[in-house]
Amino acid sequence: ETLTLAVTAANEATEPGTDAFRLKNPGMLCEGTKVREFKHLIDGMRALMADIEKLDKTASITVGITRYCGKSVEMEFAVLDYISRATGKEVNRETRIGEI
Repeated sequence: ETLTLAVTAANEATEPGTDAFRLKNPGMLCEGTKVREFKHLIDGMRALMADIEKLDKTASITVGITRYCGKSVEMEFAVLDYISRATGKEVNRETRIGEI
């Protein structure tokens, strides 16, 4: 759940004018090469949560960040910072998904 919220915040899914907001797709999930569009934001969040559940829990958090936010340093920092603040734990690139 925390990773879902961090990705949603990093992609600015509640910020009018962003692609994530317009498509109601906080994780910018794709079908093939096309970014999916959802009818409601909650539908996009549920899809993101379900997709995150499928990730290898022993994989580094960077796997999730890259998958849902791209490879920019700014997005990586935003997700790591959000998770650290939300959990009260020190989180870095080596933190495993299952530790969140």
